[in-house]
Amino acid sequence: MELALRLGYSTRHISFVETGRAHPGRNLVTDWLHETGAPDSLRSAALLQAGYAHGDKVPSAEPQFWAQESVNQRSLAALLAVHDPFPALILDCEWRIIDANPGFVSLVGTLLPDFAAEHGVGGGTDYIDLLGSSSGLGARLADGGSAMAALLVQLRLEEWANPALKPRVDLFEQRVAHLILDSPPADPADQPLELVFDSERSSLRFYRFQTVFGLPQDITSSYCRAETWYPTDDITRKCMTKSGPELINE
Repeated sequence: MELALRLGYSTRHISFVETGRAHPGRNLVTDWLHETGAPDSLRSAALLQAGYAHGDKVPSAEPQFWAQESVNQRSLAALLAVHDPFPALILDCEWRIIDANPGFVSLVGTLLPDFAAEHGVGGGTDYIDLLGSSSGLGARLADGGSAMAALLVQLRLEEWANPALKPRVDLFEQRVAHLILDSPPADPADQPLELVFDSERSSLRFYRFQTVFGLPQDITSSYCRAETWYPTDDITRKCMTKSGPELINE
């Protein structure tokens, strides 16, 4: 009776839900768990079990979650450091770079000196712009068509959940349209996306993976992600480890 009064429902309805005779609405589930002090992870799991989606309807970056000196910030900083000298970066839900390791910064600076000098590469950098602008990474890809087509599919899929991305995705599509004319639509989930960059002496080849941290029931479209690049041949590995990115264009 006390819970029913606090939630604003009849004791009969609460009783029916407790005994499985009635299905709770989404608001009842969230209010019930809030009133009983359930942790966020349990709230997410309960919503999924009740047949509802969880998380914010409109994705938004969570600056407090990735704040300096937080457990998350320290863990992600460690991930960037341990992956170096291979490229790695952290992206927010709006595809803006939160942080990048020296391997990524050095590679972009070597491949795109003009872009790096004008815009810089690091916290706040627009990753969609970095990929799709005429002086961006897409322009240095050996097979820009297939890679940009796969990225466009991914961005359009994310746009459904985060409509705020649409203007930037539209611009991205305009910029890469000439590259993807003859490239069939690709599902980025089918296989790892390989990025092959042209340099003066050789091609640099990487597999690109994106990872979201947290328990499966807690993941929402507001979560940030880590993107890590792995060299797929010995030449790329040697350039990034022994010789360093400064020798790529020699």
